[in-house]
Amino acid sequence: MVEVAVTIEGPLAQAWARYEARFGDPGDVAEWSGIDAFTLMKHDGRWRIVSLAYAPAS
Repeated sequence: MVEVAVTIEGPLAQAWARYEARFGDPGDVAEWSGIDAFTLMKHDGRWRIVSLAYAPAS
């Protein structure tokens, strides 16, 4: 994760997380990046993910 922005309003929260990833062996490394958008709701005192959307970086 490179950066995250979190907003909380009562029992609802949103988190936008920008990421960059690298995976593979030397000479054969895949790279990608994007952003994940989480919506969370507090239920019985615990945060639960209620939706997740993602998109590749533009």
